Amino acid sequence: MHQLKGYIDQLRSLEPPEPGKVQAVDGGTCIESRLAAKPWGPFNSIADFQRFYGYHYVYKNCPQYRADFEKVAGRVYRTVFTHGDLGPHNILRKDGRIVGVIDWETAGWLPEYWEYVMCYFGPGSDIPTWWEMFDRIMDSYPDELIVEADVCSINVRA
Repeated sequence: MHQLKGYIDQLRSLEPPEPGKVQAVDGGTCIESRLAAKPWGPFNSIADFQRFYGYHYVYKNCPQYRADFEKVAGRVYRTVFTHGDLGPHNILRKDGRIVGVIDWETAGWLPEYWEYVMCYFGPGSDIPTWWEMFDRIMDSYPDELIVEADVCSINVRA
């Protein structure tokens, strides 16, 4: 657990080439199959990313979720280096130690809450010990997780 936390802390300590911009590692388009069948972005701001992602649509058209969105409205987020698909399926272990992290195609500069919410919805999220461990070593974003669940319940993506 401490080893993985150290790796995540190292990723978070990297300075983004363009603070606030949501983009892939190389500054180009991002890949995340839950969002769209094709690459998306880059976006000049987290607000632009959230607009693409469907935040405004869901807020406007789904009154049952408005209170959830209002909890996170106005929060300022940093863009941080994010693996994007961190889970037990992408962590190589040997003798109880992490020897590698694979599957970096979804990595990029994303909102600081992204790794947290993606971990919950990704493969391995049904393993209680994984989620409990991840929740202890990551900064927690429970309100953003609820908003993510709200957005995922509505099909608004290309």
